[in-house]
This record gives sequence, C-alpha cells and structure tokens, in this order.
Amino acid sequence: MLEILGDVLVKCRDGSVHIDVPDGIREIGPEAFEGCKTAVSICLPESVDVIGFGAFKWCSGLETISMPSHLGRLETGAFQYCWKLRSLRIPEGISTVSREHFLSCNSLEEIYLPRSISRVENDTFRDCHRLRRIHIDPSKLALLPHSARLTAMLTMMADGAEWTEELRGMAERRRFALFDVALKNKDTQAVHYMLGHGMADEVLDDWIDKTNRQHCPEILAMLLSYKHRSCAGGSISGDEFEL
Repeated sequence: MLEILGDVLVKCRDGSVHIDVPDGIREIGPEAFEGCKTAVSICLPESVDVIGFGAFKWCSGLETISMPSHLGRLETGAFQYCWKLRSLRIPEGISTVSREHFLSCNSLEEIYLPRSISRVENDTFRDCHRLRRIHIDPSKLALLPHSARLTAMLTMMADGAEWTEELRGMAERRRFALFDVALKNKDTQAVHYMLGHGMADEVLDDWIDKTNRQHCPEILAMLLSYKHRSCAGGSISGDEFEL
C-alpha cells in the first residue's frame, strides 16, 4: 500500500518486491520508503521532481531504481544503507550531491553524475567500498573529493573518453595513485589505457613488483606481456597494445 496525500507519496507500506510509483506523484516524501526491505526494484515516474530526506534509507534489498530524466531536488541521505544497490544514474537538474548521500551502499559499483552538477560534498561516497566507476563530465572532475576523482579518471580511461592536454598532465602527475586504485579494483581496462599511453614506462618494474605482492594475476600478466613486447620491439603506444 502506498500512502499518498495529494501529489506527495508520504509512506510506502507495500511488501511487494517490485514497486511502480503511479504517474502524477510530484514528491517522494522524507523517509517515504525507509525500511522497505522487501523492495528489489522501484520505478519512479517522470512526474517526480523532489526526493525527500532519507527517502530510500534502509531499503536494504533494493537492487535497482528507475529515476525520472529530470529532478528538481534530491535531499540528503536519500540512499543511505541501500546495501544491494549496484548502479545509479542521478538525473539532470541536480546541482548538489550531499555528504553521506550513499552512506554504506557497499554494493554500489557505478554511478552517473549529471552535467548540471556543481557541488559534490565530502563523504558523499563514504563506505562505498566497491565503487569503481564514476561517470562525470571531464570539466567537473575538480568537484570530486580526491579518491572519487581518481575513480572518475580511471572511468574515463576505461570508457575511452577524449582527453585534453590538461587532463593528460593531471593523469601523469597522479599515475602512481591511479595505478594503486586500478590495482585495488582489478581494473584491467584502466591499466590497459595506462600501458597504451606510456604511463608505466619509467616505473614498470615497480608496478610489476607491487602487483605481484598484491596477488593480482590478470594485471600482472598484462604488465609482463607489455614488458616483453617493449623489450622485443621498442615502445608501444595507443592501440598497439592489446588486452
């Protein structure tokens, strides 16, 4: 049962696995879905413009949520403790993602931030230990906290995004930190990019040693293959290095 007052969804008392919010609802009220542990998927209509404080907090079984294409307001802590949520696209129109917005979303692997974003607060992704893809417009990279910025740069590498000279310089200066994150996430696509663009040439033996110590055989095989081919035929760049 969905408790609705006017165009506001006040409370979900529905024990369903899949919940479709009816068209015409403009606001998901504060803590409206809090503790709906049976919900696996929730679909919001295009009419929704506001998602209130803690709206989906403790939806611990929630795996997917379909958002409207545009949203006027997304309040603090909307997705805290959504332990099974794996991917999320924040709609256009949102300018701020608040601190601890995704607190302990420890299955979250991928998030898409809109072009309208102008502020990402510290601790936004606190305890999101599996987050390995942050999609954001390259011009907005500086908005992200340090660790999230590294993840976003690795995402750009994996996506094959176009890089400006400024971004390339930033990646070069942070290549050690970028490799550490890529290694932790076992991100072969990002490592492929770094090898193909010569970012490992002066530090390859150090990276091989670190990868060997962290027992990541797939990336270790890539590094050793790159070293072998480099020694056999000189430098390798761009698309010449294949996975």
